[in-house]
Amino acid sequence: MAKPGIRARPRTRSSNYKPRAGAVVCLGRMPVTSEACRDIESRVKTAASLFKNTNAKALILSGGRTFGSAQSEAAYMEKIAVALGVPKSKILLEEQSGSTYENAICTMELSEKKHLHSLAIVTSNYHIFRTGLIFRRLLPKFTLEFFASPYPISFSLIARILREIPHIIRITIFGLYE
Repeated sequence: MAKPGIRARPRTRSSNYKPRAGAVVCLGRMPVTSEACRDIESRVKTAASLFKNTNAKALILSGGRTFGSAQSEAAYMEKIAVALGVPKSKILLEEQSGSTYENAICTMELSEKKHLHSLAIVTSNYHIFRTGLIFRRLLPKFTLEFFASPYPISFSLIARILREIPHIIRITIFGLYE
């Protein structure tokens, strides 16, 4: 049985599956290396494809300025989304967050202002489990679906997965989300 506020979805989706989301949310990442830029591009491609193939009202790009960068992660992603054909008028920028926890809080605030209570959340495959834990905890009244963008199998992927483990332990065992 599905938890309240979380719509159960099939484990495998047919190629014509379309989420029923008021908005598609794409989580950012610091674009500091070429590998990080490819990861961000993959996330935005996945989010833009979902947006174009659903009746979502908005594409929310979530990510603030991190480590003194001149441009927010959201603004960086906006350029990619517009190049992929997403109308700029349909893009909402969330430029305050600096972590996955803050992505959830800031996205919730923005979504509530826009009356968007059904979200399709996109992040990388290695990051999807922790994202689900955090968003489900902080947005219990929202209908949430999670979509993983592909990340190539490499040493970098293994390092990313290993980096997620302490965060997941902190959340599941100690209840520390931030």
